[in-house]
This record gives sequence, structure tokens and C-alpha cells, in this order.
Amino acid sequence: MKQLYFLWFILFASSGVLNGQETDSPESSDLELVKKQVHYFLNGGDSLLEISTDSAFVLYQVALSISDDNDYREGQAISNLRIGELFNMLQRNQEALQYFAQALNTFQSNKDSTGMADVLLNIGRVYYDFDEYVKSLEYVRSAQETYPKNTAPGKFGHVEHALCDIYHKMGNNDIALRSCIEGLELFSSDDNQRCIVRVKNSLGMIYLEINQLNDARQNFFEALNLAENLGNPKELASSYEKIGEFYLFENRFEESIRYYNNALLINLRREDRSDLARTYLNIGKVNIELNESQNAIRSLQESLEIAEGIGFKDLKARSLLNIGRAHFQIGNSEKAINFMRSALRIGMRINARPILRDCYQNLAIYYNEIGDKENAFLNYNLYVRQNESIFTQQSARRIAEAEALYKVEQKEKEIDLLRKENEIQALKAKERTYIGYGLVTFSVLILIIIAIVYSRYRLKAKANRQLKSQNDEIEKQKNEIEIQKNDIEEKSEELNLINNELTDSIRYARKIQESLFPENKSLKTIFSDSFIFYQPRDIVSGDFYWFEEIGDLVIIATVDCTGHGVPGAFMTVLANSLLNQIVKEGRLTEPNLILTLLDQKVRQSLHQDGSRFDNSNDGMDMALCSINKKDFTLKFTGAQIPLYYSSNGQLEQYKGDRFPIGSKQHEDKEFKTVTIQAEKGDVFYLASDGFQDQFGGEKDKKFMKSTFRKFLGSIHGLPMNKQLDEVTKTFFDWKNGNEQTDDVLVMGVRL
Repeated sequence: MKQLYFLWFILFASSGVLNGQETDSPESSDLELVKKQVHYFLNGGDSLLEISTDSAFVLYQVALSISDDNDYREGQAISNLRIGELFNMLQRNQEALQYFAQALNTFQSNKDSTGMADVLLNIGRVYYDFDEYVKSLEYVRSAQETYPKNTAPGKFGHVEHALCDIYHKMGNNDIALRSCIEGLELFSSDDNQRCIVRVKNSLGMIYLEINQLNDARQNFFEALNLAENLGNPKELASSYEKIGEFYLFENRFEESIRYYNNALLINLRREDRSDLARTYLNIGKVNIELNESQNAIRSLQESLEIAEGIGFKDLKARSLLNIGRAHFQIGNSEKAINFMRSALRIGMRINARPILRDCYQNLAIYYNEIGDKENAFLNYNLYVRQNESIFTQQSARRIAEAEALYKVEQKEKEIDLLRKENEIQALKAKERTYIGYGLVTFSVLILIIIAIVYSRYRLKAKANRQLKSQNDEIEKQKNEIEIQKNDIEEKSEELNLINNELTDSIRYARKIQESLFPENKSLKTIFSDSFIFYQPRDIVSGDFYWFEEIGDLVIIATVDCTGHGVPGAFMTVLANSLLNQIVKEGRLTEPNLILTLLDQKVRQSLHQDGSRFDNSNDGMDMALCSINKKDFTLKFTGAQIPLYYSSNGQLEQYKGDRFPIGSKQHEDKEFKTVTIQAEKGDVFYLASDGFQDQFGGEKDKKFMKSTFRKFLGSIHGLPMNKQLDEVTKTFFDWKNGNEQTDDVLVMGVRL
């Protein structure tokens, strides 16, 4: 270290900086020499920071010593700031705060607003590392207010990125997203590639949490490409880490572990304890998903020890939470509860809502496992409340998804008004036409009478004058009729234009709706022998299907929302979004709990609470199944939609509960679960009521439930592609040209 210091000193001296230069006055020469010495050592420390923190620290200390000896206040402030930043990087946060405090005092006495803001921002980062998010937010906001307006964009970019990370940790993803995008624009204007990498990784994590996977993937891989071009080990490891987390979310565990291992190799060489702890945490999470519980516990213990050593509470809580998950996986329920409660206590102290939500959810499951129903129910309710607070932060995307459908409904109302106005104008025009024809007839009759009675020329002349007057009036009426005709044609053209716009809008809304729902082909990747018959009554539909794969479980739902067309489509957007929240984000897999929480969310969203906003009994019918692909355990819960199940050549019907999801007409709902031990080759069907309610046949009657069940019993032994052909043919043969009564959805799956 000393040799390195002397090497830098010799280089510095040989450059002529220590020897001074010719100036106008000795006092000016001394001050300039001190400034050059200080900033030379500061720049040297900056260049060595990524290579050797010990060497950087020596050079910063030399700069501070020279500044102190010569009472160079600016040098003292900047040197203290640099040393504080170095200690913050090394997670020696208490020492970092001491140096930051000295820097802040000096900048304040110098009235250096930019320097003060730099220190405030760094203090905010330290409290962020302490997981004291409220305090961190206060300092970062103070920095934002302290920077002069003419400050370089990159400074404000650091502020916005810090705000993004703080709000993300606090679960306020809508605010975090805005700050991240603002920070990205500011860094882009400065062409700060390293900071762009960091912001894109932060953006990717937010998009991942709100389930916008395409945006998450794009930001993560763009960050990785930039990091590879920069060749910066820290940013490269961080990018590997984030892509590993993305693949973990998608249950692509082999890809996830590969990227985590790449990050681990870099972080082991860098000796960055916080990044290393996060990598061990994530590797542990993957091992849990792979059912390698002992490996998971080993990795998570490494993460926990590092987190305790550096005082990172958030990281400690997440390590404890996942150690609890691993112990539950191997049957240690009591240990799992103890670890989870430890994580919960930390989550409460640091106000980390995502951690609280995960702890409550897991505790509800664990207490239920050991038969403690009271604590299970208590934690489940706390989970629902905590989840609610997070759901409200993620409403912006769901509002955007429904906005297009809302505009379609508004246009539909406008065209109804225009159509009525056009009909009124047409009736008025027709009335004027009849009046005109009557006047013409009346005038001709007058002329005939005058010709017979009056034979004299004078009377004929008078008759001619009257005829001319009548002709003028007829011409006037004719012109008015022509004007009315032109108005009708213009209205007709406008009506056609709006009709076309409405149809285009509804078709676009259908694309939006279809983009929200899973593709048929993706179901076939899970169950190769399956089919979906989906026949909306209008362009957009009130029926939809939904499924998700979580580990060994596949969760499938058929949903029939109130109404069809645009009103029904609104409900499908709401139902799809809530199912994604509850299952994908909330990780609930028990069918009865899913429907219970969904019912609460629908009633809350539609204000079905008896208040003055209580405006509907709208809701939805649903059938939902979870299937364990390993042991073929099938669990079913229905809300007015049954399950049709075929095994050993026999078709059985399991009825759902007699109340819907949502609606204020039913109180104290309790959804029940039916458990079936299925076998490979068994078939089950989920269907809305559209098929059985379709009018048709020789007597123009409904198809009926009993006929539908007999029909399924006649085809359940066929290959699923043949069954789809039979379902399609039977429906259209029965419909026989009649107007379709309702949306139709039938799903069939062979295990």
C-alpha cells in the first residue's frame, strides 16, 4: 500500500505539479498548487476505486490531509464525501455517515448547494441500505430540492433512480415506475451508460412484479448488453442476477440457476458482500423450487450470515423467510413458523409491505398444516389486507387495459344517439315530401276547376297567375326537399363512418382482450391432449378461459361474466387482472381460497357494499381446478358452473356452489373444494352456460343442461381433436342459422 502511495506521489511530482509554476503572486501560486495536489490524488483514488478500495482509500486520505494542512475547505469537503462513498460501498455505513456529516458541514459553510445535495443523496442511500426507507426518502427529497436548477441532468437522474428504488422497496410500484422512467431519460441525455444499466435493471424488476413480462425481458437484456460492452464487473453481475430472477419467475429453473451462478462467480472475485448475499439468496430460492431443500438452506444461511454482518435488514428478512419455506418443504412446520415470524418482525420494523404479504401468506399455510385454524385464519386475513395495499399500487396498468373498452362503450352510446337523431330527421323529411305532393295535387285540381268554370280569357289569365304562384311555391318546396335529402345523405355518411370506427374500435378491443388471455397452444404445451371451443356472441366476449402453471400445479379456470359484448368484456378485464394478482402475484393455489379472495375483490371493485355507489349485482360464474401433474390430484371449486369428469368410461358431474363471484344478493359465502384422485387418461370438462342455452333444433328450443351432459358422455372416449370437431359441428348444427344467444366456451383436458 505504501509502495503504491509513493509510486503515485513520484508520478505526481514528476509531472511538475509539486514543483509549482510561474504565477503573478506567491500566494496565488501556493493556493493553485494545493488545489492541483488535492484533485490529483482525488482523481487517482477515483480511477483505482474499482481495482483496489485500499489504494483508493490511501489516496483519498492524502487528499484530505493536504486539504486540512492548508485549510482548503473545498478539498476537505470533497475528500470527506469520497471517503464516505467508499465506506458506503464497503457496507461500513456508520463510518460512511461520519464522513458524510463532516462533508455536509463544510459544504454548508461554503454555501455550496451542489455539494450539499450530493451529500444528502448519499446519506439517503445509506439509510436505504439500513432499510430505513422513510428516512431515506426524506434525505433524497431534500437533495432533489437542494440541487440548483442549472444542475447537470445526471445529478437529477441519480435522485430519480434513488426514489425509484425506495418506492419499489416500499411496494409503491406506480410511483417507482415514473421515477425510473424519468431517471432513464436524464441519464440518456448525459449518455451515462453505467447508470442506464442500473435503471434498466430497476425498471425490469418493477415490470416483473406487475407481470409485464415482455417489458421486463426487454429491459433486463438491454441492460446486460450494455454491461457487457462496458466490461464493468459490478453491473455485469447485477444484470446476470436480474435475468436469473426473471427466469425464476417464469419457472425456467435451469436458465435461472445458470445466470445466478454467473453472478456468483463475479461477486466472489469482487468480494462485494451485499451483492454476494443477494446471489446466495436467489440461488436458495431456485433450490426451493427444485425441491432441493438442504441445498437451499445452505445457500440461504450464507445469505443470512452476510446480511447480519453488514446490517441489511431487508436482506436478512428475505433470507429468514425463505429458510422458513425450505424447512416447511422438508416437513419442519414448527421451524418454518419460527423463521417466518422472525422475518415478519423485521418486515414490520422496516415497513416492507412485500415481505409482510409473503410472511402472512406462508404463515396462514403453515398454521393450517399443523391444525391451528385460528392463527391460520388470522394470518390469511392479514395477508388479504396487505395484498390489498399492494394491489392498489398496481392499478395503473389495469386502468390502461380497460380504457380502450371504455372508449368503445362511449362510441356505442354516441352512435345510438346519432341513429335516433337521423331517424327523426328522416321522418321530418318524409312529412315535408308528402306536404309538397299534396300541394301539387291541390294546385292541379284548382287549375282544372278554373278551366271548366271560367272560359273567359281574363279568368284564364288570373288562373295562370295563380298557377305561376303555385309553381313558385312548389319549386320552393322542391328545393327544401332537396336540402333535406342532402342532409340525410350527409348524416348517412357520418353514420357509416362512425359505424366503421366503432367496428374497428371493437375489433381492436378484441385484440386487447385476447392479448390478456392465454393462448390455446400454450395449454397444449402443458396438456397435449386438450381442446378449447371459444365462440363469442359479439366481437368481444364476456366468457374467457385462464390458466397458470406454478411448480407442479396447473390451475385452470372457465369464467362466465355478467353480460356479453362490451359490458361483458369489461368484466373479463377485471376478472383476468384479479386472477393474475391472486395466483401469479399472490401465489395462492387452493381453489376455494382463490374464489373467496376473488369474490371479495370483485365486490370491492364494483362497490357492492350497500353504499350510494352500490350500483349493480354484476359478477361472474366460474369453475376452477388445480391439477398436480405428479400425483394427479385434482381439486375443484365452482361458482354456479359444474365440473364434468370422466374416468373408466363413466362421466360424472360435480356441481359448483349456488352463488356467483361478486353480486350483493348473497352474503356469508363459503366456497367448497372437491378433491378427486385422478388417473392418467382421465378427462375433465369446464364450460360456460352458452352452449346449453343456445336456441335451435327442429322446435327452436334450448339445448339444455341434461342434453349437454349426455352429449359429453357420448364423446368423452374420443381423441381430444375429434371431440373438438364434434363440439363445433353439434353447436352449429343445433344453432342452424339462428342468432347466437350467448357467448360459448367449452374446455376439455385429458390428463
